[in-house]
Amino acid sequence: MKVVVTQNQMIDLGGSMLNEDGPHAAGLASVTAVGLFDSEERLVPLVSEYLTQAIKTANLSFPSAQTYGRNIGYLLENLKGTTTFHNSSWDEILLNVSQQGIARYFIHLREVEGLSSVTIRNRDGCYAALFNDFLCVGRNHQPALREDNPYAAGFISPPPKRKLISPCSLKDLKSLILSTDSERERVLLQSIFDAGLRRSEVGRITLSAVSKALDFSRANFIGENDIEWIHPDYCPLLIAGSKGRGQELKERYAIVSKSTL
Repeated sequence: MKVVVTQNQMIDLGGSMLNEDGPHAAGLASVTAVGLFDSEERLVPLVSEYLTQAIKTANLSFPSAQTYGRNIGYLLENLKGTTTFHNSSWDEILLNVSQQGIARYFIHLREVEGLSSVTIRNRDGCYAALFNDFLCVGRNHQPALREDNPYAAGFISPPPKRKLISPCSLKDLKSLILSTDSERERVLLQSIFDAGLRRSEVGRITLSAVSKALDFSRANFIGENDIEWIHPDYCPLLIAGSKGRGQELKERYAIVSKSTL
């Protein structure tokens, strides 16, 4: 399956398949939507409607909608391969799959595909949002599409075993930095390591934020004996980070060395 996300994209309705038997649609339309398509280019209606609604209400960002669409697609393809849902449509699978059916899929991910418990819980969160926020709630004075909710009792997968992130060694970092002749790339690599930046955050570091962090490094702090001023070697750097709700950015501070700044 593939996920297609469009934001304010102009589409010529004259090319619509509605016009195969005569003129029915014409003109241009601005489209903001998410579509999940199967291997035969057929739209998966309910999932596409859910994801489109989620980005329009800012419950999901566009990258998150991509991730949710892929994860839901993985579940549907797995269930389609079972004898229970082999002859069912994609929507029929969503409207009839049981808690046990989703649990068996998670067992398959763990025992056959070898995915970690954190990855499985991330997928579980996508499916929980689909059922709790869309399939099992009434909308526009209409009853819910499903009365029974597989996620009524909470997450289906076991709690994940979270591990601390292990940074690379200083020897590996040095080798990586020395692998390029570009001073710009060397500085960038050191900054990512020193500040603990996500890849998506790198382009959001502003000159203003760096200047304010350097101003902090020039501040005077009183030492224990109140005789000599202390100048900090590490400074707080404001980052417009990822992981915000919807289309918003979640600000945070990272502690960065003065030499990196």
